[in-house]
Amino acid sequence: MLLIVVEAYNKWVEVKPTTLTTATSTIAIMDNLFTAYGTSITLVSDNGRQNIAEEFKTFLKNSGVKYHKLSAPYHPSTNGQAERYAQTVKDALYTIKTTKSTLQSNLNQFLRQYRKAPHSITRQSPSQLFLGRDLRTRPNLTRSDDISTKVLEKQRAEMRSTFRSLEDGQRVYF
Repeated sequence: MLLIVVEAYNKWVEVKPTTLTTATSTIAIMDNLFTAYGTSITLVSDNGRQNIAEEFKTFLKNSGVKYHKLSAPYHPSTNGQAERYAQTVKDALYTIKTTKSTLQSNLNQFLRQYRKAPHSITRQSPSQLFLGRDLRTRPNLTRSDDISTKVLEKQRAEMRSTFRSLEDGQRVYF
């Protein structure tokens, strides 16, 4: 099972494999995401038992989530963005023939490509909107860097220590 979390503004996607769909396991995953990226103001979720459990509601309140909106029961289409991303992730994993043993590496491969590609609505990549920069991937190794990047890297590489080496018994003045 996968827990798919989408940031509505910049389309950043997090996909977390899980074996349990309990409130406790969902809280653990959401707590890790809140720690890494900060707490959301609004959280939209389906009406799964884990999402309507008192334990989950308490967690959200204590974490600082102001609004927890639930989609209409038995109408997953009311949370269209999440449903669209669930389908996109499932299609991608099916296309690259994911097995249980390759799930995490295939997820990483998909997310790496998805996060660096410009989104059709925002016209920018999720990484650019979310992180303020493009992700560096293998194709970047084949491109030549611009002059300022080369100069900066060279300056960092040639940085010398300001300490001098002294010989034993050498006279110094300080």
